[in-house]
Amino acid sequence: MNFNIDPQQDIFLIFSIILLIAFAVPEFFSRFKIAYVPFYIFAGILIGPFGVLKVEVTESLQFVGDLGLLLLVFLAGLEIHSMVEESIKGSVVMSVVFGGICFTAGYLLGWAFSLSVTSSLLLGAVLMSSSVAEIIAIVNTTASLKKRFGHIIVPTIVILDSSSLILLGIILMYRTHRQRILRFLVEIAIFLVFVFYLIPIMARRYFQRKSRKPRESDMKFIILTLIAVVAASELIGLHGIVAAFVVGVALGEFIPPGPLYEKIHALGHGLLIPVFFIVLGMSLDLSIFTRGFGSLLFLIALILVLMGSKILSGVLYSLIKKINLRDGLALGVTFWPQMSATLAAASIGYRYHIFNEMVLLAIVAMSIYSILITPFAVRALSREVSTSLTHQSHTVVIGFGRTSSKIVTILSFAGKDVVVVDKDLRKVKQLERRGIHVVYGSSVDEETLKRAGVPGARVVLITIPDEHEVYLTARLVKKLNPDCYIIAKIHTDRLFRRLKKESLVDSFVWPEKMSSLEATRQVFEKLEGFYPEF
Repeated sequence: MNFNIDPQQDIFLIFSIILLIAFAVPEFFSRFKIAYVPFYIFAGILIGPFGVLKVEVTESLQFVGDLGLLLLVFLAGLEIHSMVEESIKGSVVMSVVFGGICFTAGYLLGWAFSLSVTSSLLLGAVLMSSSVAEIIAIVNTTASLKKRFGHIIVPTIVILDSSSLILLGIILMYRTHRQRILRFLVEIAIFLVFVFYLIPIMARRYFQRKSRKPRESDMKFIILTLIAVVAASELIGLHGIVAAFVVGVALGEFIPPGPLYEKIHALGHGLLIPVFFIVLGMSLDLSIFTRGFGSLLFLIALILVLMGSKILSGVLYSLIKKINLRDGLALGVTFWPQMSATLAAASIGYRYHIFNEMVLLAIVAMSIYSILITPFAVRALSREVSTSLTHQSHTVVIGFGRTSSKIVTILSFAGKDVVVVDKDLRKVKQLERRGIHVVYGSSVDEETLKRAGVPGARVVLITIPDEHEVYLTARLVKKLNPDCYIIAKIHTDRLFRRLKKESLVDSFVWPEKMSSLEATRQVFEKLEGFYPEF
């Protein structure tokens, strides 16, 4: 079937189709708690030149996809910075074990299938990498895994992904300008010093300045810094995705979870990153696996080598650290997911003709398989048991911010039984260090609320900022425990009327309304000497 879509004349139609896919895929698959990124790629295959719509990838579409790739690794750098603490030293052994075994396994696989030296080296670098978001999500939702290894897994990802992307840059330089490889290594060292020393100084001065900033100036500063550093890196032959990653790590301390981070996240995951995955899918021709047994054999071998090398790494680490063998197996399986850095390196390797189409397709298929199977395998190995609270008549505080932090502190000091629910892992760790019972997860997830003991709670306080999530959370709490007393912090009349109409909340805290009344009282007392009753 051919709809005769002209990629030059029908650019808005094509982009509309891509945006529709970007919107529909997460809306549908998130309901089933399935990683939806692989389905972006499937959709791209369907609409691409080897699929149903036969849409070619134009230069403009490729450019938007490249921007998505840069934001993908930039956000990975931001996420990594926000998770790395003093445990970076403890993760060095794990990084050496996983990095060494996976790199060697990838290189030997390439050698076994008669790939070139550079292709085999890059294949080793690809197997070193991982998928930051998916691994963090698995760790955070697996309590036993998080307790034992959560403090070192994320720093290990930092080291492995950084090493993988820097190796990519070195391999590209070796491929294109072999005679200046030593000079290139020196330039990389100078570049890293520049990024990790000068960029934070510039950012600190910018964010701490006292003069008024134009609207959206912070967003423009971040994007300008990202693009400028990427441009500078390409002048020395270092690929932009390496630069985007290290800029993300360098700027992480200046972009904590908040409005600015949400804007960058929305630009990336709401628009540009889905385009990258869809465009990547459009360039894939699955028929290559039907052209000969060799392509299928390589795919099977790649998946087996990935799984085997990660498991072997986990087992060896457990022997070195003298921990339970089953824990080592679970740790190895946790590192199976291959997505962001993996696909970034693979797509660049294909563009520079280091990988052929067979290798690229096999890596994409391996990534999709690893993303889909890992959560189930980890759950089976981690011996996860139900952690739902059996407390009765306790208080559940949903969302830990400026308002609720004081409430939690007072309740804890008074000896009251209180449980906090939050999806910011840094806040979770902070509360755990204080000895306060906290549950990590989203309040719109029924299982999270059950783990917090909502069915037996006496009072539930909802203080999360997102208006729609407040509504969804109130509905879930009412469903799990119709008799508990629900208090909600709100900011708009629309939410007030919606919650009131459905009788979802018993009491409201409206900061803007309360501050308005207090300001009015103070003005009247200053002008009239008293505050009239209205």
